[in-house]
Amino acid sequence: MEKFTEDVIIQENNPKNTVLTILFIVLAVVSFLGMIVTFLALIVFIPSVVCLFLLKRVKDVQYEFTMLSEEVRVSAIYNLERRKSLKTFDLSNVKLMAPYESGRVEHERSQCKKTYKYTTNAHREKIYSLILEDGGQKCEIVVEPTEKILNHLKELCKNVYYED
Repeated sequence: MEKFTEDVIIQENNPKNTVLTILFIVLAVVSFLGMIVTFLALIVFIPSVVCLFLLKRVKDVQYEFTMLSEEVRVSAIYNLERRKSLKTFDLSNVKLMAPYESGRVEHERSQCKKTYKYTTNAHREKIYSLILEDGGQKCEIVVEPTEKILNHLKELCKNVYYED
C-alpha cells in the first residue's frame, strides 16, 4: 500500500537578508542623490538596485516535502510565487536518521561529500539529519520536519532511526 504525505515548513526571515536590504537601499538613495553631483555614483546605484531585486526574489522561502511511499521530494517555494524542485531521494538509501546534534551523526557527517540543508532559520531543537547514499556518494540531508513528516519518516526508517 502506498502512503502519501505532504507538508510545508516556512523559513523565518533571515536577519542577514534584512541588513543587506537596508544597506542596499541606503546605497541606492545615497548614490541617486550623488548622481546629481557626479556620474560615478551611477556605478554604485545600478548594482544596488540589482541586488535589491535579487534579494527580494528569495526573501520568503518555504520548503515543501512530498512523500509517496519511500520517495521524498523537496521543493522550495520562493515568495509564494515560484517553485523549484531541489532534491529527490529514496528512503531505502538512508543509512542513518537521527537528531542533528547526535553523536552518531557527527561521526558520519565527516564522511559525507555534500550537505543539503532544508530548514528554517529558527533555532528549533527538532532538526534531523539523514545520512544516505546518493549517486554512489555519502551525503547528509538536514531537515526540520513537521510532526506529520517526522512520523512518516520514523515509520519508513525505523531500522536506521535513532533518538540519541
